[in-house]
Formats: sequence, structure tokens, C-alpha cells
Amino acid sequence: MFANRNLSFSRCGSVVFVLAAVTLWAAVAEAQIVRVPYLGSRVIRLKGAPTQISVSDAKVADVKPLGGRKILVTGKNLGQTHIMVWTGGGRAHRYKILIEIPPKALLEKYKVIFPKDLINVDSVGNTLILSGQVSDPLNSERAKKIADAYIRGMGLDSRVLNFLTVRGRQQVQLRVKVAEVSRTSLRQMGINFWHRGADLSAGALAPGTGLNTTTAPDLGSTGAALQAGGSMTGTSTGGFTPPVPLLTTPFISDSYGLFLSTGADMAFPMSIALNLLQSNGFVKVISEPTLVAFSGQSAKFLSGGEFPVPIPQALGQVGIEFKKHGVQLQFRPTVMASKSIHLKVSVTISEKDTSGAVLIMGSSVPALSTRHAETTVRLKNGQSFAIGGLLQDKQESASGKIPLLGDIPVIGMLFRRSWTRRVETELVILVTANLVQPLKPGEVPPLPGEDEYSDPSSVSFFLMGTLDAGKPRRVNRGPAGPVGMAK
Repeated sequence: MFANRNLSFSRCGSVVFVLAAVTLWAAVAEAQIVRVPYLGSRVIRLKGAPTQISVSDAKVADVKPLGGRKILVTGKNLGQTHIMVWTGGGRAHRYKILIEIPPKALLEKYKVIFPKDLINVDSVGNTLILSGQVSDPLNSERAKKIADAYIRGMGLDSRVLNFLTVRGRQQVQLRVKVAEVSRTSLRQMGINFWHRGADLSAGALAPGTGLNTTTAPDLGSTGAALQAGGSMTGTSTGGFTPPVPLLTTPFISDSYGLFLSTGADMAFPMSIALNLLQSNGFVKVISEPTLVAFSGQSAKFLSGGEFPVPIPQALGQVGIEFKKHGVQLQFRPTVMASKSIHLKVSVTISEKDTSGAVLIMGSSVPALSTRHAETTVRLKNGQSFAIGGLLQDKQESASGKIPLLGDIPVIGMLFRRSWTRRVETELVILVTANLVQPLKPGEVPPLPGEDEYSDPSSVSFFLMGTLDAGKPRRVNRGPAGPVGMAK
């Protein structure tokens, strides 16, 4: 009977001990989160006077009792730690201490510097997070720079995450107009002269030109006989009289030539080649590329192509490098708070120029005639700005002559080669920026050629030579069925 009572008491004591341990563990496990600023302090009020204090990481935080029911927690380094505080009756209290960068001082600075913007600052470990909305992309960049300076001033090596967004429409459409007009005037004159007699040969030839000792063009069996100054009739020695050679013109290309040759039976056999040219050229180039980009982002546009350029390499190898030509546009817009657009733009208009071609590894590589402008401007929505222009009047003249003979009036023209050229160029590059929004369904305008089709009949195509009938057709601008499905 007594033994059974002891056993019952022992079992009851074990149950009480387990319940007490569970209760104590639950009380300890419930940790209260306390945020303490870096290099700052915070007072924690307890429910009883502390009898014992334990800190898991003394390098992160320092804890001191203030007397009564208060303790002082001081942040020493960024991070987190746990402290245990025992009060009267053996009751334990657990606290999770987070040492963070204090955002309050930074928020006060933002309210003073950016009074019209809503900027929030959160701290997570050693990172500051900026969120909210600003009216200007530059304000977003400035806010991040201020946060970086704030962290450096505290002697920390932390980072800033910028999640600030910009209010308003932020898509910019840029239209660029490039208009160029070029006028060219050219005049040339030159004479090549050659005389060949039985005992004397003489002449005057322009630089770079020489005698053409070949026979006349193939005109049949009589071709050689038509060669001026010559004869196919055999002489007493069995030979024949050499013909007067045909001359090349003083200007090899891009000019008209007049030729004169006398017969062999003339008293003064001669051959003359005369250049006379007067030309006027007119070139008009108008390009209008359009491109859309988001504020702060870059956009590129190319309408043209690329041509290969051989590049000599080591050991006789040849590489290929492609050069772009055509209309190239690159810009980066930034929408400001006043709805003005800060625009960095680069425009290039280039075309192949065979007159400046070079020979590389046996391949003729053309040069590029380029008009380029790159600048930064600021304008309002819908405004235009002429970012570049050129007015050029270029005149060139040259004359080559035989001394003394070329100075004789009138007759001296037979001993001169002269040319003069004048080039007038006008170039204007105009940019227009607009804040735009996407088009809604039904607002999309018809595309070029969408309202017509080119399908000439067989009679029109083969007999009349018609390539583009230009017949209008009815266009269904909506989808035939559900989007992505055929009807």
C-alpha cells in the first residue's frame, strides 16, 4: 500500500516536471524582434528586473542594464544576434536583435531635397532598398547617389537597390529628317595632236595619255586600209606605210571625245583627239527614319546593309569585316519632370562611293560617303531641333600646258588641258521628339500597299509590259478568327 503511493507520487512528479519544461521552452522560444540602428541604441522595457543577461554574439550588439526594468541595447556591427534575459522567478525572455542601417535620417533628407516625390527607404541587412515614385529619371539617379554617400559617411561597405519608378508617359518617338541637296558643275577641254609624215613625226600629248599603236577597229577585210595615214599597198621593198596611230582623249572618262584623222595621201597627215565637256549634276537625298524607345533606354535603327571588306592577316590568310552603310539612327531619351525630353542622338547617312575605291587582295573595295551628326539636346514634347547643318561651296580648277605655246591667245588652247568644277552642298538634320502611347485595336492606320495588290493580267504583263497594276482591294484589318487561330 505504501509502495503504491510512492509510485503514484513519482509518476505525478515526472508529469509536473515535463509540463514545466515544456512551458519554459515555449516561453523561451517566443523571441521578440527588436530593430536597432547601426551605431545607435534602443531601450527595452522588461516585465521584471533582470537577474541575468546572455548575448549570443557580443560583436554585433552590446547589452547593459539601466536599473529597474530596463536594458540598453547598442548596435556595434550590421547583422543579427539573440539575447536571453532572466527576470524574477526564473522567467526567461528571448529577443532577436537586428542591427540595420537607420533609414530615418535618409528619409528626412529626401523630403527636403525631393519634396514632390514619394520615396520609401527600407533596410535589409547591409542593403538599403529605395522604392516609390519620382517625377524625373534624374531624381532617381540622384536619390541613389545620395544613398551611396549616406552609407559611405557611416563607414559601411553596403549596397543600394534602386526600385524607384517614374510617373507619366515614358515612351519617346523620335523622327529624324535628313535633307541634302548637291549641285555639281563641270567644264573640261583638252587636245591631243599627232603628225606623221614620210620623214618627220611630231605631236603634243596631254599628261597620262599616249599613242595607240594598235590597228583600227575590226571593220572587215578593209579595216586596216581605213587606218588613217596608212596603206596596205605594197611598196618597192615589199612593205607598207605605217598608219597614223589613233589617239586617246586627254580625259580618259566622263567626257565626250572628238576624233579627226587625215588620209595618207594628204599633204599633212595628222590625228587629233579633242575633249569637250560641260556637265551639270543634281542630287537630292531625303531620309526620314522613325524610332521609339523607353525613357532611359537606347534604341538603334539601320536601313541599308553591309558590304564585305577583305582584311589581310598573318600567313597569307584573309579575313572578312563587314561595314555598314545606309541610314543609321541611335538615340537615348530621358523624360524630365517638366515633360521635357533630354535626348542623346546619333545620325549617320552613308553610301558607297566607287570613285574612292581601293584594291585590297585583288578585290575592289568602295569608299563611303558619310554624313554624321552626334549631339545631346533638350526639347519639349512635339518640338523640333536642327541638330546639324552644312552649307558648302567648293570650286576647283586646274590647267596643264606647254610653256610659252600654251600662253598664246586663242591658239594656245591647242597646247593646254584645263578643267574647272564647282560643287554646292546644302545639308540639314532635323529631329522631332514626341511622347507616345501604344495604339489601341482599331487605331492602327493602313500599312503602305495594304489597300492594293499588284497582280496584272497576262495580257497586261506580256503585251503591255505592266508590272504594277495597283488594283484596290478590300482589306479585313481584324483577325479572321480568335487571335492566333485560323477561321
